[in-house]
Amino acid sequence: MVTMERELTAQLMTQVEFVDAPGMKGKKLQVGALDAEAPIVGATAEVLDANGKPLPGTAYVRVYDTETREPSVLPYMMLERQLNILREDGSRVFTTVRPKEPPIRGSFLCPLHPKAPRRDEFDKVGLPKCRKANLMTEMDVQRHFKSCHPRAWQYSEQARVRDEKENDRDFQRRMMEMMVNATAARTASAPTPAAVSVASIGCPDCPRTFGNKQGLAAHRRHMHSRKTE
Repeated sequence: MVTMERELTAQLMTQVEFVDAPGMKGKKLQVGALDAEAPIVGATAEVLDANGKPLPGTAYVRVYDTETREPSVLPYMMLERQLNILREDGSRVFTTVRPKEPPIRGSFLCPLHPKAPRRDEFDKVGLPKCRKANLMTEMDVQRHFKSCHPRAWQYSEQARVRDEKENDRDFQRRMMEMMVNATAARTASAPTPAAVSVASIGCPDCPRTFGNKQGLAAHRRHMHSRKTE
């Protein structure tokens, strides 16, 4: 099985499509460009620099995503490693064979895209820009972000964890304030001990009332002793 995979990789490497790259003759092409056109040539073709000297080790080639058919450009020296990247189902992620159908393109942006929502935040910490704007799903966005921009992804994850902790602290503070306010409201509305022990025994000799018989008896001894004798 391993031998067959190696043979297939070697076969794919003989079907490469060389493209012009910065500093070489012909059209200037930024690595990762999606709209470049170049003839399919053999893997042994020489790419010349501005002085006409061959630079096979620094040549750039085009590969295609086997699912989305999306083209991308990478250095020839990285080709074998990229061709050996597999998906979870064991299929290859990239191929050098030009698809017969156009690419399947989404509309999700890389978080580092100039028009992405957090671009201003990333500019403040010096993170690079990315022009990737055709990702299919949010899962593809996260996979691209983590694999292609590990430093930026790590910063974003640290910021997310920090924000979550701060949100948790805010929630706990709000809950504590609600509990304190509720306790204060219950205390304010509760009857006081004085209000509970309302006087209910009236003095027969005057309008005063008392909460118990002892109080009434003491009152009558001091205030109405002549009447009680």
